[in-house]
Amino acid sequence: MSDEIFYDINDEAAVIRAFQEMLRFISEAEGGLPTVALDGRYGDGMEEAVRQYQAQQRLPVTGRVDAETWQRAAEHSARLRAENAPPLGITPFPNLRGYEIKCGERSNLVLLLQIVLEALRIVYDDFGDVPLSGVYDNRTMRAIRCFQQKNLISPCDYVNKITWDALARQYNMQVNRSE
Repeated sequence: MSDEIFYDINDEAAVIRAFQEMLRFISEAEGGLPTVALDGRYGDGMEEAVRQYQAQQRLPVTGRVDAETWQRAAEHSARLRAENAPPLGITPFPNLRGYEIKCGERSNLVLLLQIVLEALRIVYDDFGDVPLSGVYDNRTMRAIRCFQQKNLISPCDYVNKITWDALARQYNMQVNRSE
């Protein structure tokens, strides 16, 4: 889904509202601008907010939204949206039916699995030492079985999508918990 703003260029209120939304987002993200109503009207409060924005951006201060002011606000709000959005996740586990990480596998995926297990040792103190080797060895397998048992997953010697997803949920909760 795109962050582009779609409106009818001939609908003056929609155009004004689109700019109001950009200014409102910039103001909420950075402060320093008056809050404008999202009403599609260009009143005194809107004009003052545009003047302040133009002054902050070292644009000619006219209180009117010209092409340069519009472009600057559009780029500014798009940059702030990108900076304030949560980071994109990765999905390294193959989306193949029946795929399993098994004992003896040597790969970057196993290394990532071991890094996740290491991070979760804070919560699961009985994992034991899991070397960051990229090899699915007996110590890695024991940690996985322990994790599976504690998460009500039938313990097995491999990592399937069910186990991977549970690990990912636990990891995300651990990493993103507020301190």
